[in-house]
Amino acid sequence: MRRMATALLVAYASFALIRLHAQSVDTGLIKARADFKCGEKRLDHHDLTIAGLVGHALESLTHVDGRVFRSVRDLVIRPGALTAAYMRGQRRPYFTPFQMFLVANVLFFVLQSALRFQVLSNDLGSHIGTWKGSRQYYSAIARPIAERRLAATGRTIEQYTDVFNHAVRVNAKGLVVAMVPLFGLVLVASFPRARYPVTTAMVLALHFLAFFLLLETLLMPLLGVPAGMLLSALSLGWLWDPLTSAVLIAICAAWIYKASRVVYEASAKSAALKAAGIAGLLIPIIVCYRFIVFIVTLFTT
Repeated sequence: MRRMATALLVAYASFALIRLHAQSVDTGLIKARADFKCGEKRLDHHDLTIAGLVGHALESLTHVDGRVFRSVRDLVIRPGALTAAYMRGQRRPYFTPFQMFLVANVLFFVLQSALRFQVLSNDLGSHIGTWKGSRQYYSAIARPIAERRLAATGRTIEQYTDVFNHAVRVNAKGLVVAMVPLFGLVLVASFPRARYPVTTAMVLALHFLAFFLLLETLLMPLLGVPAGMLLSALSLGWLWDPLTSAVLIAICAAWIYKASRVVYEASAKSAALKAAGIAGLLIPIIVCYRFIVFIVTLFTT
């Protein structure tokens, strides 16, 4: 009986080891050193050094199954590829749409804070039109709303400005996702005959806005800041906004054109016309977003 029990135990252990080995081969992890209980890689002396820690950090940034650079690369130079792949069910090679949007969002707001330029988070003076350097299309509406709100809370604009300016930067980061349904509705209206019009539109909206945020992240330091300094020196500062807006819209129109051809399989003529119209609506969408951020910030501070 003892020999039989021992034989059964050895057979069971052998079967378990063979199964574990087969699973390792299937998943490409045969070379990994694993802890028998939890499957974690055992740490050696190098892993516990500073060099090992830096190595792991670099690996996490550069690998992550290769998705980081593959996702950013295809988002920028292959418009629509990520959306088409996601809708086909090919999702493992890339970040999910929301992950891609989140990464771009973080990069954008970090750079915006560092360079102190205003694209999505504007100070109170810009919203209500008291700042000469910038005012919004809705400033004539925003100012009386702000005045009534401040009168009800017993504060002056001077007392409230710093409070608003701090809060609006925080709110702008969280509320930027509000542009996704706005842009998605435009895509649904533009391509109503898609197989899954709403889902496709929302996924493409996330990818486009991720591209838009990455574009702004690069465009502002490379073009916006130098152009602003040059135009200010020439006393032509008023040209900065229309100039940068025109460049931004042109690049976005090109991206939407290529994405429409890939995702919706639109003809060249149809894609060109719709891309021009959608890109032209980008500024109104941003204006609506800024007004939403203004109202939320005003009534929560």
